[in-house]
Amino acid sequence: MKKNINSTQVTVVSSPKKALPPYTAFLLFNFVFFMLDTTASYFQIYLNDIGFTKTMIGTVSGTASLVALFFQPIFGAVADASKSKTRILQLFFLITAVLYPLLLINNSMAYILIIYTVFVVFRRFQPSLNTAMSVEFSEQSGKPYGPIRMMGAIGYALMMMLISHIAGQEGGIPRTFYMFTAIAMVNIVILFFLPKMEGHNTRTSGSKVSPAALLKCKPVITLILFQILLSIANSFGNSY
Repeated sequence: MKKNINSTQVTVVSSPKKALPPYTAFLLFNFVFFMLDTTASYFQIYLNDIGFTKTMIGTVSGTASLVALFFQPIFGAVADASKSKTRILQLFFLITAVLYPLLLINNSMAYILIIYTVFVVFRRFQPSLNTAMSVEFSEQSGKPYGPIRMMGAIGYALMMMLISHIAGQEGGIPRTFYMFTAIAMVNIVILFFLPKMEGHNTRTSGSKVSPAALLKCKPVITLILFQILLSIANSFGNSY
């Protein structure tokens, strides 16, 4: 089933009836999705614990963020051309769920730099794709987006209390890496209950839009620059 909303094509593909109503599934998904962020701050603490200097920590975090920045438009084009953005997100969850605990295997800077960079490349795109899917579903269904986003804040707050308790125990910091994997796997399962959503640039969605056309739009360029500055500020906070 295809439906146009305010001249923006949003394609939701009909699928067998789900065990959960779509809106409930999106509420639950966002509730669990933002739990992933609770483990991020403990990565730098782990690096400090294994003897990394502030310069080494900054190098690892900065390199990963810079490389991930170049991959964002590529992943965006892939998602737009995909027949199912939910499957793309599931694949990215699986990759990061496997990679994150691998950081515990070796303490060398070169190893951690490579594994963490690949991890961040696939992790950074997940919030953007989640937001796009949630907003599109909200517009298509007529359901409010506010509660969907609010569930993310509630999930984050509740999980942060648990993660901080785990991290505070002796040898607890490495356990937060496995907690990330567990939360990511739960997200993969919940995504099966969401409706299948096509990208905007698939053959069945109608006319295609060139990504280069966005670069001619001043508001889009302004938002891109703002996001870059925001990412830099967040990186400083997360790194130190």
